[in-house]
Parts: sequence; structure tokens; C-alpha cells
Amino acid sequence: MQGLRLKVSGSIRTQSCSLFSRPQPGCEHPIPEMPDSPTPQRPTDTVATHYDDIIVGSGLSATGALLGLDPGKRVLMLAGEPVGRYHYYNDSNTGPCASTACGGLGNDWHGVIPLATAATFGGYSRAQYIELFRRFYPRVDIDSLMGESLLFVPWKPIRPLSVLAEQALSRDRDHLRIEHQQAERFEARHGKVFVWTSRQECVSAQRLWLGAGPLHTPRLLERSLQTPLARGSVSDHVLCYMGLTRSPEPPEVRRSADGLLFPATYHPDGTALFTLRPARFNFTQLDAGIAQRAAFGMPTGRAIAKLLRRLSPGLLAEALYNRFGLFPAATHYSVYSQSRVADVYTLAPGAPYPLQPETRKIIENHQALDATIPWPGVARSAKPELYIPGIHLHHSVDTHALEQCGINTDQAPIQVIDASVVQDIGPDHHSFKIMTRAYAKACLTN
Repeated sequence: MQGLRLKVSGSIRTQSCSLFSRPQPGCEHPIPEMPDSPTPQRPTDTVATHYDDIIVGSGLSATGALLGLDPGKRVLMLAGEPVGRYHYYNDSNTGPCASTACGGLGNDWHGVIPLATAATFGGYSRAQYIELFRRFYPRVDIDSLMGESLLFVPWKPIRPLSVLAEQALSRDRDHLRIEHQQAERFEARHGKVFVWTSRQECVSAQRLWLGAGPLHTPRLLERSLQTPLARGSVSDHVLCYMGLTRSPEPPEVRRSADGLLFPATYHPDGTALFTLRPARFNFTQLDAGIAQRAAFGMPTGRAIAKLLRRLSPGLLAEALYNRFGLFPAATHYSVYSQSRVADVYTLAPGAPYPLQPETRKIIENHQALDATIPWPGVARSAKPELYIPGIHLHHSVDTHALEQCGINTDQAPIQVIDASVVQDIGPDHHSFKIMTRAYAKACLTN
């Protein structure tokens, strides 16, 4: 097995494929299917190499696990395709729900890190959260800021590819190999875990870390264990436009050397996050902007260049505030809520887009939050059915059934480290928390 460089030239066509059906013409590197009948292959003396740890995936959770492992361990990362495909929530192709590329959805992550509470779903300590934060943003006084209702938006979001390149340079070559392959399946026996790759090679390790994402990890588990483990639905954050208000005080945006600190307002019972965003141009009209937001997706980071091409001044103004904190004072403000909606998407095998929204649940969530908006004088939205996918999919695996298979229990050699096994991610941005959780799990093995 030869290691591949992280920086790869070339391109792959990006025609959309279903995650759960046979690939259409023009779709390279299809996601392997569940076999029609159990035909497990037993490892033989063709095992290529043995490692201490194998990590499947290369997004934020997989990167967190790598950072938590002792640099002296021999680690193989099956990082996915050098240039991969996005899978989308719907046919607008604006909101990605999965990626097969090296770096995963972390390549486009906006980088938001909540500071109000370190632990929403556990698995790590406050000290580990601060430790990992400080690794990337040392010029932020994180110790004094932790516990405040703030959202940190960095100038430079954490990018898995950059971290992996740094680790590849700092670790001995025999201690870290990053391969542009996918895991087809795995098998645990005789105190080892055997993994078959997309090149039909077999490698083994003492431990296996699964971080392929909430849509890919369930299928890998089922192919390997021949047991139904994927749930029929998946949960997500839903971003709703609640209405329009005139606020006497603009949001206070703090600046630091490493990024911005935006105020965050939480529902009294902690189930929702409310934010104010300056409304300009056509966004000063009730519901005028949400249709654009719903069609376009999350206007942050690289999306600003797209907005310039689409000539949407209201959306561009909001994006400049979200990304750079510019022009916080305005005559009108859009009120948004972000909340977790359990089982908001049904997984539809064979459909062009595997996530089918439960619109009734979205509307009911909007109506429940409508009575709890924390600002007075808000003109309520008349379009509760319009929303923006949070791109925070989670709880796609039956965790009880998984533990019955001996996975994810204490000291188990196989650990799932992505959000597929997290039942409740809370109301705020979970990506850095998932990364810290994986980091903490890996630290336990040192």
C-alpha cells in the first residue's frame, strides 16, 4: 500500500448519486452497497500491514481522533477520495449533507464554536474543550470567555486538510499514513480489527475509529456486521426565520486577533438558539429574504463570491455580517432560531436525494418557538414551512443495537466517533464538540 499526498491534482465529475441506490452513469467512486446475501471474506496471510489504529474518514471527527492519539502510535487514515462528490439535501444542490472527499464537509465548515457550554452531549471535559480550542486559536482568552452566551467565528476555520498536512510533516512517516481510499467493510476477531479498502486490500489494527459521517457510517456498519443498524430517520438542526423587528440596540460584536464573538440568546429551557441579524434592502420586508435563504443555503465563507454573482444585496449584507461582523447597526433585524428537530428527515433508499423532510415537524417546531421569541415587537413570519437545513445531521445509527454488537462500549476496539451515534446535539453548533469528543476518546487509549 502506497501513501498518497494530501495535495492532489485532477478532477472527478460531480453528478449527484443516491447514497442508497446503484450509481448512475457519470458517478465515479460509488458508495458500496450492502450485499444481497452474507458473503464475508476471511482475512488470510494477504494482510498488507498491521497498525495500532485505523481511522475511517478525514473530517473534523476523524481529525480530532488523530490529534488525540499518541504520535508514537502507528496510524492509518482511510481519508476518502482526493477530489470527491457532494450529496445534497435536495435538488437545489445548495446544502450539502455528505461528502466523499478527503476532509469531508469540514472543507466548507463555517467554523462556528459555541462558548456558552462546552458539554452538550458529554464524552469530554471542559478542560479538553479549552485545550483543543487553544491549539487552533491561542490568541483568544478562552478561559475567561467560556460560559458566556457567545458564538466564536474564526477568521480561519479549522480545515482538516491543513491539520492532516501538518500532522503528516510532524510525525514519523512510519507512524502516520494517509490513504485516499474508503473502507468497504471491517471484521473484528482474534484481538484485531481487519479492514478491507476500496482497492480490495486488507489491513489490520488494534483499534478502529469510524468517522465517515452520519450517512456513510451506518452503511459501513451494516455491510460489515450484516445487522440492521441504520435508523429509518435522522435528526438535524433546523434554521427558521421567525420574523422582523426594530431593535434599539445593535448586536455587540467583539473582535479578537483570531476571530469574532457574536452574542447568542438561548431559549429558557436550552432547546433553541436565537440570533438577530441586520436586515437591509429587500430583507427589510417581512418574509422577503427567507425564500432566498432557503433556496441558497447558509451564506457564509466561500458563499460570498456566489452571492456577488447572484446580485442579492440583502443576502450579501447578511453574509458580510455573519462572516466579518460588518455593519451590525440597522433599522431592521431578522430574527432566526436554530433548534434540533428529532427525526426530521426520513431516509429514502433509492431516491435521487436520500433525505425526505418531515415538513409537519418543521412547522410544529416553528410554531412552538414562535411564542418564546426573546425580543418584543417582532412581526411574525407567515411562512413557517420555509427553513434552512442546519447541515448538522446526527443520530442515524441505532445506538442500542450497536452496543449489542460490542461497538462503542467502554474499551471496545471499534468506536464510532462521528455524529451518527449522538442522539441529541443540543441547540447550538456541534461540529467542534464532535471533534472534541473524538479527541477525548482517542486520548483515553494513550
